[in-house]
Amino acid sequence: MKRDNISKILSGIDPTFVEECVTRPSERNTMKHSKRLAVLIAAACLLVALGITAYAAARSILGDFWGSYGEHLQDPQEQRALGREDYADWLEGEHQMVDKMLDIAGKTTPQNTFVPIQPGSKAGITLLESYYDGEKIAMGCQFRWINLQMPLQYDIDLNDPAYADLDELQPRTDLEEFMQYGAGHQVSQEELQEIALRLKRDGKVTFVTYDSWLSDHVYANGEDLGPCHGDVDENGNFTVDPMIMGIGEVELPESCRNLPEITVTLNYCVQPVLYVLEGDSMSCATAPIQRYPVNITIQNNTQP
Repeated sequence: MKRDNISKILSGIDPTFVEECVTRPSERNTMKHSKRLAVLIAAACLLVALGITAYAAARSILGDFWGSYGEHLQDPQEQRALGREDYADWLEGEHQMVDKMLDIAGKTTPQNTFVPIQPGSKAGITLLESYYDGEKIAMGCQFRWINLQMPLQYDIDLNDPAYADLDELQPRTDLEEFMQYGAGHQVSQEELQEIALRLKRDGKVTFVTYDSWLSDHVYANGEDLGPCHGDVDENGNFTVDPMIMGIGEVELPESCRNLPEITVTLNYCVQPVLYVLEGDSMSCATAPIQRYPVNITIQNNTQP
């Protein structure tokens, strides 16, 4: 699947078709979150813009997130009294991390900067607050996308050069679940009904849909900081954190320290998925992931 085809769709959004859709958690890294955006791309589906919800200047996404996490942490002393020394030590570290993050949340600079995934696209990331002191980076953001729901591409010719980069078909055992839920938001209920009709009529149906997600890995001036952004909530909000829950601080590389400004990159990932349903069996194949970097430059809070 050609990158330029996907790019054209990302940038050629007709605003008359814009509709809201619910958000999903972020990335599929070692934590393996399922990525199911609303149906997307190439005569099948497309990324959509969640309208930015009202954001009060006094509110901090970072403060909300870390404050909520802190409220759910147990009391280390209670656990120590139960003889759980290792767990109590870990809890103390987490409480200290929350205190540090709440301190940072109180020092962020309010922002309202939208960066599209592609030029002209209404899908992208809005920076709502930022913090960079030369040693740590923290951001509160809102992710938004557009869902242009178009008919799926059916009757795929696997000999078509356009599908030459597909992996081999892999059998799946979740046909019944797929026909009920449609792989999250990749396939609508109306499309599932059409798939069922074609399968009953022809005994076989092939179609292409698209999976998409916001990569967990965050980059600063090109340096990989690891999976240090949080899940996207129901309003599209998420955080980029200098600390990872249960792991500890994310240290910036030397090349990213003590600069007047720094560019943070988040990658939006899109992957075409081919489905082949025949009889009571189902197989699928994926094309290479296309990554669309979203670059956000933030200023050093400690410098005038």
